[in-house]
Amino acid sequence: MIQEDDNGLAEQPSNIVPALRPFMTHLKSRNDVWNEDADEQYKLKSLLKLDGEGSKVIVTTRSSKVATIMGTTFSLHLKGLSHDECWALFKQRAFTNDQEDYPNLLSIGKQIVRKCGGVPLAAKSLGSLIWFKREPDEWLSVKENEIWNVCENENGTSAYRIPLMQLYQKL
Repeated sequence: MIQEDDNGLAEQPSNIVPALRPFMTHLKSRNDVWNEDADEQYKLKSLLKLDGEGSKVIVTTRSSKVATIMGTTFSLHLKGLSHDECWALFKQRAFTNDQEDYPNLLSIGKQIVRKCGGVPLAAKSLGSLIWFKREPDEWLSVKENEIWNVCENENGTSAYRIPLMQLYQKL
C-alpha cells in the first residue's frame, strides 16, 4: 500500500520494486558485438536471463559466430552503405560547411571512407575525430594507420575491426 506523508507526497515501501520484479520486462540492446569467446557470451546470457520472462535483448554484430553463440532467434543481414552514402556521412562530420576550403583533403577523405567498408559508425566516428584536423599529413596518418589491417585473434579467425579509440589516441 502506498501512503502519503505530511506534505501529501507518496511514500513507496522499499519492498515494492522487488515485489514487482517478476512483472517487469526489459528491452536491452548490445551494439556491434565482436567478442567471439563463447564462455564470455554465455556468462552474459546467464546474467540477461535474470531480467524476467518476456525481456528481450537485441544484439547487433557483423559476426555470424557471435549471432550463433547468442542463440539468435531472428537474424537480419544488412548490407553496408554504398561508397556515396558513406562519403556523405563522413563529409557531414569531417567538414561541416567548409569542404570547399580544403580541396586537398577531399581525395584523402574518400580513401578513408573506402576503408570503412560501408559501416556507418566507422564513417561518422572517423569524420568526427578528424573534423578539427586540417593538415593533409594528419588525414594521411588516419588513412595509412596500421589499425586498418585485418586483425587475427588467438583462435585464428579473422575479424575486420576498426579500434577507433586507439586511432583517436594516435591523433
